Amino acid sequence: MCLTEMNEKESCNADEAADDSPADQALVLELDFVPEWARRPPDQAHYYADKPERSQSRPRDRDRRDRPRKGHKQRRPQDRKGSPRTSEQTSRNSHRERPPVVPLPPVDVRFLPDQRQLSALLKKIRATGRAYPLVKLASLFLNNPTTCDVRIEVRPGISDINILQCCKCGIVAMARASLLTHVMDVHTKDYFEKEEQILDPPSGTFVCVARCGLSGILLGPPNHHSYEAKAREVHSAHYPDMTFAEYKNKAEQLHDQDMIEKWKEESRKQTVYRMKGPTETEPMTWRDVETHMRKHVAPELISTARRCDVNAAVAREEIKDQGLRGAVNAAWRRESAFPKDLSGALRGAFRHGHLYVFRAGRGRQTFVTATRPVPLDRAHVVEAILEALIFIEGHPGCSRRDLLEGLRPGLASDSPEARSTLSPLRWLIERGHIIEFFDDSLAVPLRAAPRQKGKKHR
Repeated sequence: MCLTEMNEKESCNADEAADDSPADQALVLELDFVPEWARRPPDQAHYYADKPERSQSRPRDRDRRDRPRKGHKQRRPQDRKGSPRTSEQTSRNSHRERPPVVPLPPVDVRFLPDQRQLSALLKKIRATGRAYPLVKLASLFLNNPTTCDVRIEVRPGISDINILQCCKCGIVAMARASLLTHVMDVHTKDYFEKEEQILDPPSGTFVCVARCGLSGILLGPPNHHSYEAKAREVHSAHYPDMTFAEYKNKAEQLHDQDMIEKWKEESRKQTVYRMKGPTETEPMTWRDVETHMRKHVAPELISTARRCDVNAAVAREEIKDQGLRGAVNAAWRRESAFPKDLSGALRGAFRHGHLYVFRAGRGRQTFVTATRPVPLDRAHVVEAILEALIFIEGHPGCSRRDLLEGLRPGLASDSPEARSTLSPLRWLIERGHIIEFFDDSLAVPLRAAPRQKGKKHR
C-alpha cells in the first residue's frame, strides 16, 4: 500500500467521524472513563464517601477507652442526667436506632445498556479504531444511570406474584395501592387542570375544628358537610396504605377560635378540576377526579407483567416500593463491585455488531475493537512498515511518541520527516496488524482473533 492511499483513507475516516449529527453526539458516551458527576465543576460535583457503621467505627479506640487504667476504678456508663445507664436502657436505645428490615421480593435484577446509547457507542468504537477494555465500558454505563436499564423479573417457580408498572413513566411496584397512589400524585396533572375559586366563608357556629394529626392539614368541623370529603381527600392522597377508620382516629379536635377562623378562610378557596381536552368540561371535585382516575385512567396506565425494564436512574431514585427499591440497590452494589451483567450484555452486543472481543496483557483483560487483530506476514513488507512493526513488537505498550523517538531520535514531532515515519502506522492499525489501545499504547497481535460469522476479513 502506497503512502497516498493511506493518507486518503485517514482523511476519509476523519470525515466520517465529523459527520455525526449533534443528536448523535449527545448520545455518544465519552470514552475517557470518567463518570458524569466527576466532570462537573467543584461547586456542582457531588462526592460520596462510605461512612463506617457506628458499631464498627474505631473498635480499638473504644476498647482502649472502656478498659480501666491501672490503679483506677472503672466508671459505669452515664446517661445525660448523670445517673448510671442500665443494660435495659442500652438495649432499648440500640433497638430504637435500628431501621426496620424490609424483606426483598422474590425477583432477579439485571442491568442492561440502553439501546440508543449502545448504538452510539458502537459507532464511536468503529470511528476511532481503538481497542477499549470491556469492564471499563460497562462501568461507564453504570456511572451514568440514564444510559442503562434495570430489568426486574419474577423468579421462576413463583406463580402468585406479578410486577405492576406504570406505562407512562416506567415506575414499578408490587402492590396495586402503591401504584394507584403514584398515578394520582404524578399523572393527574396530565389529564386535569386545577382552578381556584373564591367562595363565601362557611356560615354557622362551630365550636371546634378537626386537624390531621399526621400532616397538620385542617379538615374542618366534624359537623360540617365538607369534613368527610376533605378527610377522604387527604387520606387517599397521602396515606392510602392506612384504612380510613385508622386515619380518622389520627385526627385531633382543636377548640381554638383562631384555628376555626383559619379554617373558614381556607374554606373560601375551593379547588375544582376540569378535564383537559378541546372542549370545556364541567368542574369536578377531587372526589370526582379520584373516581375517574381509578375507573378510567389507572386501568390503561397500569400493566401487569412478570418482567419489566426500567431506566436505571428512575429505578434508583423514584421507585417508592421499599422492597423493589432494596432489591435494585442490592443489585447495584453487586454490579458496582464488578459489572458482571453489563459486561455480559455488552460482550454479546459487540459480537452481534461485528466487533471483535479479545484478551490481552498479563491479566488477560478483555478488550473490544472494530478491526480483527491479525499478525502480519512479513515476507513482502516494505522497509518503512517493517521497522515500525519490529520496534512495536520489541516495545509493547509504547506510544506514537516512543515509536518516533525510537526510530528517529531527536526528530521534531511536527516535522515532515516525523509524519512520514509514522504514516505506515495508520495502515497497520486499519488492517489489524497493530492494535492501538484507548490509552494511546500500541501492541502487535501475537495470533489472529477468531473470525466472526457473517463478516469477511478486510
